[in-house]
Amino acid sequence: FKFVNDQVSFFKWSVQYSIVISLLTLFVIGFGLKVAILSGIAFLEFSILLFLARRKWTPMGRFGWGNTITLMKCVVLCGALILVDVGQITQTAFGSVIVALVFVDKMDGIVARHFQEVSYFGEIFDSEVDAFSTLASTLILFEMGGQFRWFIVIGFLRYLYIVSIWLANPPVKKEKSSFINRILGVIMSFSFGFLIIFKTPFLTSIAIVSSIAIVWSFLKDFQWLLGTARKSQ
Repeated sequence: FKFVNDQVSFFKWSVQYSIVISLLTLFVIGFGLKVAILSGIAFLEFSILLFLARRKWTPMGRFGWGNTITLMKCVVLCGALILVDVGQITQTAFGSVIVALVFVDKMDGIVARHFQEVSYFGEIFDSEVDAFSTLASTLILFEMGGQFRWFIVIGFLRYLYIVSIWLANPPVKKEKSSFINRILGVIMSFSFGFLIIFKTPFLTSIAIVSSIAIVWSFLKDFQWLLGTARKSQ
């Protein structure tokens, strides 16, 4: 598909990306597909997004410093996931990468606003990288086994929400965003990263509480989505 000057083309990419990543993740947890393959496909999908949206990167057309930070986060995340899968770094080291990425998570938006490079592409790119970071964290937790396996459900939430928007077909095909959702996302990401590193009951409790809060938030968003879709009919 061709990118045009609206949100529809970005949404179409998000839908097909969500379906591809969700199916590959199911193959990882169900049939033993290598996590490195999932990470490689995700990076390929991000590369396709960068190419297709090359005229929409920023209002000035250039890639921009904010998007550069997001791209660096993407490279580090995908690379670390591949390295832990092939045994070159430990799960603990991967958890440290997740924590570090959370610390720099808001820098891309701050930099983009400073240089007046804010764009819808930048918002989508950042959201997708953050979502893949959550999925990657839950995959590592899943591989840790035992009580950590169920966290994989959280990794699917955003992709399920995107597909649900596509199926419900509301008039505005865009995620609902709020300050509370962003705060919950940061807390959850920190809890997953530290849990991978330390594996303590206390951190497990924090991860469970933050995950429940995220599930509640998504359920509210699903309710809003269905209500919006009904009103448009």
